[in-house]
Amino acid sequence: MASGSQSGAYVAVRQQRTRLFGECLGPGSFLFVDNAVPDDPGALRRIPASALRNTRATLLIRANAPRRSEDLEKGPRQEGQRLAQVVERWGLEMPVALLHQPVGEEPWVEKVQGEPEVDLDHARAIELEALLRWNEAVWEPRDYHYRLPSGEHAAGFIKLTDAIREPRDAEVIASWLMPRVCEGVGFLLDTGTLTPVYEATVRRAGEAKVRTGPVTVLEHYPRTFVDVHDAVEQAAGGEGRVLGILSVNSSGSVRDRIVAAMKGITGLVDPHLVIMVDKDRPSSDLPLIETWLPLPGHDPLVKRGASAKETCELCNDPRRSRLIPINPFTFDGMAQGEMMPIMPSIRDAQANWPLWQESAEGGGAVAVESKSANPSAIARPSSHPMPVRLDIETLLGRGEFRELVRMKVEALSEKRGDDDPLAAVRWTREPFRPDANLVLVPQHEYVLDEFGPFWEALAPTIAPNAELCPFPIEGAFEEELAAKIAAAPKILIFALGSVSGHSLQRALFAVQQTPHTDNYQLQGLVLHARLATSREWQTLCNSFDQCLHAPWIFFLPDSSPLRQEEKSLKRLTVGDYEGPSAQFLEARLRLCAGEIIGQKPTLFWGSKPEAQLTQNSIFGQKLDARTTFAAVGAAMARARADHDRVTPQLRVFDLAGMLRSYYDPLIIASFFRWLGPYEAWWGWKAEEARRIIENIFGRVGDDDQALSVIIPELLLAGAQGKVHDAAAEVVIAQADVFKARAVGDARAAIELGLDLLKTPS
Repeated sequence: MASGSQSGAYVAVRQQRTRLFGECLGPGSFLFVDNAVPDDPGALRRIPASALRNTRATLLIRANAPRRSEDLEKGPRQEGQRLAQVVERWGLEMPVALLHQPVGEEPWVEKVQGEPEVDLDHARAIELEALLRWNEAVWEPRDYHYRLPSGEHAAGFIKLTDAIREPRDAEVIASWLMPRVCEGVGFLLDTGTLTPVYEATVRRAGEAKVRTGPVTVLEHYPRTFVDVHDAVEQAAGGEGRVLGILSVNSSGSVRDRIVAAMKGITGLVDPHLVIMVDKDRPSSDLPLIETWLPLPGHDPLVKRGASAKETCELCNDPRRSRLIPINPFTFDGMAQGEMMPIMPSIRDAQANWPLWQESAEGGGAVAVESKSANPSAIARPSSHPMPVRLDIETLLGRGEFRELVRMKVEALSEKRGDDDPLAAVRWTREPFRPDANLVLVPQHEYVLDEFGPFWEALAPTIAPNAELCPFPIEGAFEEELAAKIAAAPKILIFALGSVSGHSLQRALFAVQQTPHTDNYQLQGLVLHARLATSREWQTLCNSFDQCLHAPWIFFLPDSSPLRQEEKSLKRLTVGDYEGPSAQFLEARLRLCAGEIIGQKPTLFWGSKPEAQLTQNSIFGQKLDARTTFAAVGAAMARARADHDRVTPQLRVFDLAGMLRSYYDPLIIASFFRWLGPYEAWWGWKAEEARRIIENIFGRVGDDDQALSVIIPELLLAGAQGKVHDAAAEVVIAQADVFKARAVGDARAAIELGLDLLKTPS
């Protein structure tokens, strides 16, 4: 029987109620029943009588104890026998069958009465549509329309997770995945909201003694091929088997990226992609894709929309022109007010300006993809280099830095007012007191060559009457040191820097565990606190009873922009390029991996090693590229932290405001390096994005030095999903023109960037 030629109805028998969806009309139709209470002898009597009137329709009932088709030769089992008795008592004349869905096998039908005839694809489709409709998972508003994470404008939206309102809903959806479940198969989920379906699938596999592989989730709507490629590779695990589950296919971009990844990764064994709901007609040219809804020849539940506002008819409809964005993380609708445009923090730039200025002097003290000076495996178990590291040892030997530290510590000893730019993140309840009797400093900082002269110069300001003692960050404290801690009435834990807080907490714990004869006072002082989030710094301050002080506080994410670049570049092969382009690609891969290349390799594509900021910058004057990179990243991280999540707002960086406020190529490149794809807000219209990029190139004009940085960096950002499609078109056009006169690394970078951005994933 051809798929889609049957009409059917679906009945869900649950503990609390029974629901009917669809109608059994005409010959060849079917009634599909899912009975969630098989132990209740009268459960099937709940089937509406109206659904059983068509005697020519097939009654299909899901088996609650599915068995393999090869077991049919052993004769009927108890469930089939019991159903046959019920049918006989009722006097039903219609064909009756049991649906079996064993793990690792295609579903099959066991004949109970007559000659049942049913299209199982049709049965699956009607069950899924019933769950979607009953649980209001198909959103079709009359007074507005949606802007999807892909940028598409659509009259409707399908949130498949809303179809799962109780455990049985997840179980019946998972039952249709059983043919693809085999030993070691890994799962790729397009959204974490599919977790109930995954759990139900793994539970069924476990009952059948089938061990499944790893599971990966695309954290949000994926913007690049790299996002998907990594997820597929992780899901495949050691067995090389992967089952992708795409809840809803709208524009086709995620589907195409998953398919491309499955084809591009060697060693995969029979990869498969299940698309539960497709807003377009299902793709039939790829055998590894299986689409549940709609059936071939049927209309989709919700039609595809327009690619942008300019081509959207709904935007010109007075009744439905209001636009509601879909949150790319929760996949819920948002009011436009729930999307908060933000800018990099000016207060952070002002507060840390002296540190960045000092760090940029004399060749720079900021390193990227650098091994930490802290040898503790507990504090930083990852062997990968740190994305940004402040080389404090370089700063210690500078007299200007020592004087700057002295002034900052003296300021900490004074009562600060509301004008303190770091007031919101200091988390201290009283000024710093330079009255310690004992100062504890981490051993690995104490042994630095420049630490002795530095402490000698700063001791009169920090702790003029104290004994300085190093402490190990691993292992037990020596008895002599423990005795000094027990006898000291006023203790200061001092550190040059803090990235994880491990050294400070290590000393704090030792002090707290040492028995003291009298009450003691404890403070902490760290020159620069560089943690990943404001929450981590707040937690560290709370452990010190808010008596932890820092002249400089800034936040930098653990995620590395250079590692993101590495993932993008791995799509390219060095052997496909010649001369400068091959050399540039190889050098960038080595830099991203943390290898040392020359004295000071360039950080940004197309920039020169001696590149510096202009005079008029809130981050500092004449900062080098690495210091600019760190300063901008800190200002953006502070902006994220400044807005508490008292409402489910989606915070996005206002690129129109940022790119009009800052003109320097190094700052613009830093913006795009630290941006996440869904933090890049280009406006509601494609024309707005195009205008923003055109304004940048209009300001730059014919400045080849600026274009050598801006164009390659924008190409890379576009390949990472951070540039709007309309803006990317302008960048590509500018790159094609400028490439003819670009020289050196800039020309090579443009060639690679164009290949990354132009090549379909």
